[in-house]
Amino acid sequence: MLGSSQTQNQPYYNYTLILPLDDKQEKSARIRTDLDFNVDGEFTWPLSDSVGFKSSLTLGDNGNACSVEFDHNDESSSTQFNINILNKSLTFSCMQALTPAVALGGLGTFSTSKQEFFSAVNAVYDDSGNTVAASYDFDTNNVS
Repeated sequence: MLGSSQTQNQPYYNYTLILPLDDKQEKSARIRTDLDFNVDGEFTWPLSDSVGFKSSLTLGDNGNACSVEFDHNDESSSTQFNINILNKSLTFSCMQALTPAVALGGLGTFSTSKQEFFSAVNAVYDDSGNTVAASYDFDTNNVS
């Protein structure tokens, strides 16, 4: 895919390559760049029906990142484990449905370079007509 778009009345050129690696298009590689060589890419590979693997790479003006993520999803929960290689951090997050409309969860991030731990808890109410979500960050005492 080659193309341009308008961003703040300036042309923005974007070049994207997406490679499906299987017939179901579940396994794929995607890479994108612009004329300034800000590059991001993603490689996804399901390991089973409920476990997935994703690797991401970003190189650009706003910083660099490289991460590896494993996720597990079933009918009532979702769990992710992320290793950010360049930022030297580990993140674990989980959401668990308590009822068909209520889910609770949280996340924890450990920065190995700063030797700091960050955590938050989350709640979601979704009855298919209304959705309310809340989050509490223990480190900043912010509620959103």
